[in-house]
Amino acid sequence: MSKLLNLHSIQDSNNVVGLRKLYNTCEVQIRSLDSLNVTSGMYGHLLYPILIKLIPEELSLAFNRKRLEKDSQNEFDVMELLNFLKIEIECRESVLFQNSKVERKKNFNNQYSVPKPQHSFTNSVRVYGLILQFFLS
Repeated sequence: MSKLLNLHSIQDSNNVVGLRKLYNTCEVQIRSLDSLNVTSGMYGHLLYPILIKLIPEELSLAFNRKRLEKDSQNEFDVMELLNFLKIEIECRESVLFQNSKVERKKNFNNQYSVPKPQHSFTNSVRVYGLILQFFLS
């Protein structure tokens, strides 16, 4: 439980690596508590406000907005927050992966594209004409 209380906050919602580390640490520690028969009802009231403060404000707002849309009157659930974070992180990772594929494709095309000829057709004709004049004179 002390590891959960000593986590560092993530300020930027685009910091996908930091969000993933935060989520993974929470998941591991909560599974450890579950294996000791400590239910989320026992630590949820303590952990929920801590986790909400650790995530970026944008994600906190989105989570609370989602809760209001569901019109959920029940108590805050840590597992609900973790499921929300998991989905958000996976979506952001998917977008990063897709963007990196586009960048790799651009780089590949630029790296292996056929070079443009440096001489124009008119220059080639002039050079050919000069060569002919040289041999004919």
